[in-house]
Amino acid sequence: MTERAYDDPGAPRVEAWFARPSPRNRANLSALVRARRASGRDALSSSDGLCVFGAVYTGAMRGSPWMSSARRYDAATHEKARSMRSSRAAIATLAGTMRRRAKAIVKFGLARVAPSLTLTLLSIRSRRLIERQARDLGLAECARRLAAAAGSVVQSGPFAGMRLDVEALPVHVAPKLLGTYENELHPAIEAAISRKPEVILNVGCAEGYYAVGFALRLPEATVHAFDADPKARRATARNAALNRVGDRVHAAGVLQAEGLEPFLRLGRALVVMDCEGAEAHLLDPLRAPSLVAANILVEVHPGVAPEAGATITDRFAATHAANRIEQAELQERVMTAPPVLSIPDLRIAVDERRDEDIFWLVLVPRPQAVADDRS
Repeated sequence: MTERAYDDPGAPRVEAWFARPSPRNRANLSALVRARRASGRDALSSSDGLCVFGAVYTGAMRGSPWMSSARRYDAATHEKARSMRSSRAAIATLAGTMRRRAKAIVKFGLARVAPSLTLTLLSIRSRRLIERQARDLGLAECARRLAAAAGSVVQSGPFAGMRLDVEALPVHVAPKLLGTYENELHPAIEAAISRKPEVILNVGCAEGYYAVGFALRLPEATVHAFDADPKARRATARNAALNRVGDRVHAAGVLQAEGLEPFLRLGRALVVMDCEGAEAHLLDPLRAPSLVAANILVEVHPGVAPEAGATITDRFAATHAANRIEQAELQERVMTAPPVLSIPDLRIAVDERRDEDIFWLVLVPRPQAVADDRS
């Protein structure tokens, strides 16, 4: 048998096996024939016939009645399996929806009965989720390497020289040690310090980065730090003790809007707020009238409270000059970071993994509003 005989539709030995030969089978058989001819043998042997059979059997069966029946059976089986998977998926989706609605009902009811307890539980859950993500993504280990390299001391920024316990609350520790944390706010922080506030209210203090930092920069000021998470309050107290400002940093739990007023009355006030969507509820001059004379730096979370930014700006339009600050690009943070780590580690360390729609409002009181409040 020759290669020409393979290409000839009338070749009996080949066509006996082929019903619908595929290009790949034709190429395999042609290669086998060429190899035989190169070795001086013009025909295929019986052992070669087994190879040919194996190569072309699928093509022969493809057109047979048995194969057509098998294909119909496979299609019916596949359709039945797909229907069952769809049913299971629908049931799982329904169950998930019911679980989410049940949780929402429980949260709503608990919030009505015990709002402070609800906020505490949600804060703990959120912090544990962030800590788990930090471990899984290698952020916690990166923070430990940075702490070892930097001696657990903040390297740059407005709070350079402050000591932080990495293990006290391992959330966003790396950018804070580098000093790049929220570096968009550094000019606003320096401006706030220059006004020499006597009272600082840090709502959502986490591990005390801002509470302790402001206490170091303003030796005459008293800092009141609030956080619903007990672990955050312990971390704030720990870092305050490390920096020897524990006598001027006071950590407390959940703060309601009406609770701001007594602290604001203690003197020139600076409010630093990051409370995950509750900012519009707390920053209300009708509930805390002395806010009209306070310097305010607040992180706004449109994903949680879409109208919060506009609401706050409108409330203070007559008494404050408002400045909106957007997030900086990651590369900008890398370029401003001190070179205490490799570039790949720096990219991990400075990434704060913040939602893209988050921004800040800096509200500076107008002189007349301050005078009116003091009178």
